[in-house]
Amino acid sequence: PVDVILTGTGSAVVGSIPANTDGSGVISIDLTDTTAEALTVGFEVDSTAGSNTTSVTFVAGAASAANSVISTTADNAVADGVNTNTVEVLVRDANNNPVVSTTVAVTLTGTAGASFGSIPPDTDASGLISVDLTDTTAEALTVGFTVDAVAGSNTTPVTFVAGAAVKLVFGEQPGNTVAGAVIAPAIKVEIQDALGNLVTTATDNVNLAFDNNPGGLGTLLGTLSKPAVGGVATFDDISVDEIGSGYTLRATAGGLTNGISNAFDVTPRAVLTVVISNGVDSVTVGTTSTYFVSVRNDGPGDLTIANGGGVFIEINGDEGIDNLHLGNT
Repeated sequence: PVDVILTGTGSAVVGSIPANTDGSGVISIDLTDTTAEALTVGFEVDSTAGSNTTSVTFVAGAASAANSVISTTADNAVADGVNTNTVEVLVRDANNNPVVSTTVAVTLTGTAGASFGSIPPDTDASGLISVDLTDTTAEALTVGFTVDAVAGSNTTPVTFVAGAAVKLVFGEQPGNTVAGAVIAPAIKVEIQDALGNLVTTATDNVNLAFDNNPGGLGTLLGTLSKPAVGGVATFDDISVDEIGSGYTLRATAGGLTNGISNAFDVTPRAVLTVVISNGVDSVTVGTTSTYFVSVRNDGPGDLTIANGGGVFIEINGDEGIDNLHLGNT
């Protein structure tokens, strides 16, 4: 009988050690481990250190998608098709050991409009596969992955941001309207980068004016200068006082390329004709006279009188009669 023990076994589990040597004087011992590691194993015989050590290595098992993870290591790149964000996939086995320097089929999911080059076929010495992404659209992505065609355990956010503000673009175009009426929906002007991405951090003052004023008679009314909020200037009280076909607007802001709107038309307002009949030519102060008053629309524009809104006529006469209320006629 010999009392043998092992040293330097790390995380390994040592099996049962025989009490006796075999016919060749050998004691054989099995070790298991769940950690991929390199050990330097020694021994003692009857409490006396042995004369040497031996190397024992446990390696990672097969790649496990469920235990592998993806993370973002470089983010918020400008969406210009050149600057890159980077994601890394840490490939691990069933016991969470990195699967190092091993050929693994990794793909990315959820990349939307982003592009990425060739994905390395092998993990590096740390079990990582690193992938660079580019994009021309400012967008927030949720990127996932697969390992050997099996979906990974998590996703990672990747954000591409707009570049420098370059130009103005009408996001909500002016629509056809009636002379004097507020253009609806509200006109919106976006501040964009060179690739058409909205620059959400821009707060420039944006100015509106006519680019084309048919006949030169129209006046652009309302608040003609607005600061951008989230990269968008909203004009919600704009009107044109004269009819015309083919009006266009120009948006300007310091240092940015002007924006030109689509063409729109301004049509006539409703034209009211008031007829007063069956009255007398003169009325004595303090007496009552009855008149019949009719109102009709002789214009091409629509006329709507809301219930309770009423129509008012002002009559300027010698007796100073004015503001006859016609109710909802």
